[in-house]
Amino acid sequence: MWGIGDVNHKSVAGIVGGFGAALILCVLVVTSNGLGPSWLVLSLVLAASNTLLGLYSPRGTDDFTMATTNALICLAFGMWFR
Repeated sequence: MWGIGDVNHKSVAGIVGGFGAALILCVLVVTSNGLGPSWLVLSLVLAASNTLLGLYSPRGTDDFTMATTNALICLAFGMWFR
């Protein structure tokens, strides 16, 4: 299978699509709730981390690593911006 990534072969279209979908969904949640610009930054960070973790997680572990990392990023964000 052709693609990029050291562990899993992913297509460029899949990577771009995954990043775009995650970013759009996060931005929609932020804007629909009237949250500030720092939340838009969090949206970008979450979309980027999902993309990178999906790309480099060993096959079958990306669901766990993405969810756990997202939770830790959100926890750090909440502690930083109390």
